[in-house]
Amino acid sequence: MPIFKCKMCGGSLEVSEGMTVCECEYCGTKQTLPKTDNEQALNMFNRANHFRQQCEFDKAAEIYERMTAQRDDAELYWSIVLCRYGIEYVGDPLTKKKIPTCHRTQFKSILEDADYLEALQRADSVQHDVYKAEAEYIDKVQKGILEISNKEKPFDVFICYKETDENGRRTQDSVLAQELYYGLQREGFKVFFSRITLESKLGTEYEPYIFAALNSAKVMVVVGTKPEYFNAVWVRNEWSRYLMLMQENRSLTLIPAYKDMDPYDLPDALSMFQAQDMSKLGFMQDLIHGIRKIVTTEQEKPAAVVRETVVQKPAGSNIENLLKRGALALEDGDWSAAENFYEQVLNEDVEEYRAYVGKLLAELHVLSEKALEASVYPDGFSGNSNFAKAVRFADEKNAARLKELDTQTKYNYIVSEQQKANTPESLRSVGNLFAKLGDFKNSAELSKQCWEQATELEYQAAVSQMEKAYGEAEFKLVAGKFRELDGYKDSAELAERCLKEAEESKKNRIYGEAKSLMKMRDRSSLESAINKFKSIEDWKDSAECIKDCKAQIEKIDAARKRAKEEMLAREEAERQLAKKKKKILTVSAATAAAILTVGTLLAVFVIIPSNKYKKAIDLADKGSYDEAIVIFKELGNYKDSEKQFKYIQGIVFMDDKHYIEAKNTFSECGDFNDSEEKTADCQEYIDTIITKCNTVPNGTISGRSGQTFGLKSDGTVVAVGNNSDGQCDVSDWKDIIAVSAGEAHVVGLKSDGTVVAVGKNSDGQCNVSDWKDIIAVSAGLDHTVGLKSDGTVVAVGKNFDGRFNVSGWKDIIAVSSGGYHTVGLKSDGTVVANGYNHQGQCDVSDWKDIISVSAGEGHTVGLKSDGTVVAVGKNSDGQCNVSDWKDIIAVSAGLYHTVGLKSDGTVVAVGKNYDGQCNVSNWKDIIAVSSGDYHTVGLKSDGTVVAVGYNSDNSGVSDWKDIKTTNE
Repeated sequence: MPIFKCKMCGGSLEVSEGMTVCECEYCGTKQTLPKTDNEQALNMFNRANHFRQQCEFDKAAEIYERMTAQRDDAELYWSIVLCRYGIEYVGDPLTKKKIPTCHRTQFKSILEDADYLEALQRADSVQHDVYKAEAEYIDKVQKGILEISNKEKPFDVFICYKETDENGRRTQDSVLAQELYYGLQREGFKVFFSRITLESKLGTEYEPYIFAALNSAKVMVVVGTKPEYFNAVWVRNEWSRYLMLMQENRSLTLIPAYKDMDPYDLPDALSMFQAQDMSKLGFMQDLIHGIRKIVTTEQEKPAAVVRETVVQKPAGSNIENLLKRGALALEDGDWSAAENFYEQVLNEDVEEYRAYVGKLLAELHVLSEKALEASVYPDGFSGNSNFAKAVRFADEKNAARLKELDTQTKYNYIVSEQQKANTPESLRSVGNLFAKLGDFKNSAELSKQCWEQATELEYQAAVSQMEKAYGEAEFKLVAGKFRELDGYKDSAELAERCLKEAEESKKNRIYGEAKSLMKMRDRSSLESAINKFKSIEDWKDSAECIKDCKAQIEKIDAARKRAKEEMLAREEAERQLAKKKKKILTVSAATAAAILTVGTLLAVFVIIPSNKYKKAIDLADKGSYDEAIVIFKELGNYKDSEKQFKYIQGIVFMDDKHYIEAKNTFSECGDFNDSEEKTADCQEYIDTIITKCNTVPNGTISGRSGQTFGLKSDGTVVAVGNNSDGQCDVSDWKDIIAVSAGEAHVVGLKSDGTVVAVGKNSDGQCNVSDWKDIIAVSAGLDHTVGLKSDGTVVAVGKNFDGRFNVSGWKDIIAVSSGGYHTVGLKSDGTVVANGYNHQGQCDVSDWKDIISVSAGEGHTVGLKSDGTVVAVGKNSDGQCNVSDWKDIIAVSAGLYHTVGLKSDGTVVAVGKNYDGQCNVSNWKDIIAVSSGDYHTVGLKSDGTVVAVGYNSDNSGVSDWKDIKTTNE
């Protein structure tokens, strides 16, 4: 059943089917619920709620709005309203209940908001009452904010910046912003700088004063030294609010001011403005000059307009002339003068609808009604008071014309969106928008056309995916997509074909597993093989294989029987020999004593060991290996006990699927029994496992602190994220076969065995230009490790804690660099590690049967040949809780979390999840994973990439294509 999350505190809600309102057991808040039983949609809704709870209102609103195109749900419209007004639910210290706080005050009452009215219209009676009560409370909060803000004097400049870093320390941005504040103050400007302006407001809500400053400031200066600071939640909230104000008032100006960073790393929304480099000589003088010009112009313009346009109060007969003068002012683009003329008309006749139309044109900066017909407004003029009054006071004919004009602007917007739509989701969204216009023009036809195009795109995508599909899971996934098309074209037939392919793939998989078990040649494996063949008895030569397995079991049983008979024969011969010796002894006292001594010796050295030996053989035949091993170990060098002990121990290792340990044990038995064959069987199975795990592409994706890298099929590398140290400057790399990201540097392995590196090099971590014959690389916090083809290891970078004392390592087949340690996997399945070990991350000496390793910041993870996982080191966030994982084929350790890739293409994760880096439960069709510090990246079989977690610098991976998907 889908899990609903509380939109106040994030706790899991207990929800029964059909409920639309419930109470959270954690925070006690009564709240409304979305109407969905679709897990994917609910995950999107919970994700949007997460962003809203983090006050990332724009991100949340984008998801809610995207969902409204697919679902008609009151809760989605209400959630959009919460984002628009920046509602955060905080705990009331008296009642302990969650109450709404407003961070994005609007002049318009929430009770008049179009999305709020939509929510009420779609809500059931219970939801309706909850929405209404909450909206009335928010309206009171907002009125209180507006009352305070109206008393504040206007500002000329608003300085937007990040005050503290993640450790609570003051940022360089704050210091630069304060210098700018003092500079502008000296020039006579009234400046809003929160560190000083809000200093006297301690103990009060800041929103009224921020709202007043945002709405009065003619200029906003956004100060930043890092891309992530420009994108910090509250910084982004401030400049995005100002951008919305700029849409309504084009005289406002926003100036990004940066230092020590590339202006191309500014957020997309700010990149369109002329940015200022604060490190440039004369920056302060240029900025002050520009601001003075903007502010002075805005202050003088109204006065000039008044002197030019103020006239005596007109008589009623002058209304037509004033309307004409207003129209001429509009043609000249003199919006203030036009506004003034239309106000004079309303002074004469408050119900003159044409004056309200003129005020609307002036407000929108549109030259004429005709020009308005071609304008694009997503919501038309809903909520615009001038338009509402124009419709109210117009006669029936003109009111209808104005309403049609309103619809026309919405239609224009939807047509423009249709031209850009190129995905099923965007086309359906546009189709829904057309459908809302009803029978306006050809809206119904265009709506149907968009839905058909969306279905066709999904059909083509499914066909393409079917052609590339491999394995049961992929074919079933594609079959589901065809079924969702509801009989479109031949989708039903193709769905059946995919299900047939899935069934055949399943049988081929079982057949292959059974064949592999046959090769093991031990009784247990052969019985397992028979069971698997029986489940597909009509597939290929399964019936014959069952016969072969049974024949091999009969041979094994016959061999064991012969061995037992031979053993009994030997024991009988020994007994007969003892009898003969007894007959030839004399019965003298001395002879009797001798007989007693011989009998004792015979019992101690022959009969008792023989009985124990026989018992151990019997136990081994019955499968009681542990008891047999104990007895053989006690017998020491009696007969072949030592080899029997080793041989049975090898069988136990095989049964437990510890094939590396089993191989090593059988090899010590020499030619005893079928030890040589079993050694070969183990190696074959090890090769099979390694081949299976090698299907995970090595080094095709890599994520670290603030970057993500992808290796493309053509050997080039793409990158997104923080580039403060040039670590993303990889566009000229070619012929790369693996890539690994460190904290602030990245390393690439070339096909000729040489290595390239870019980024921070203060500790020499990029000094790899002389490396040769390298077959694998791994970048750590500030060091780099390379594995050579002869099994030795090289390293460069910081080494104060011995993290790359690796010169003595030999027989290594894989390496991984952590934050402060380095781990190496040996060909015998054991592991070595050097470096900082305060958290126990290097305590790997007892690991065995390992086929893959990954080093995190303070922990180390190992993948065993049986698909289970082990971990040591720091576990404060549960990053080492992997003991119950099964069927894993790849692991990746991050800063505080661990990710595992399963053989069915799904992903599991444990550890810290504050940024959602462990939200991978819905991933499918994954063939490789990489854990960054605060995010997780997955490579899909179609060469695309998915990512979750902290996303301030890694938003671009959704556009990646053709990422390398094989190790070839």
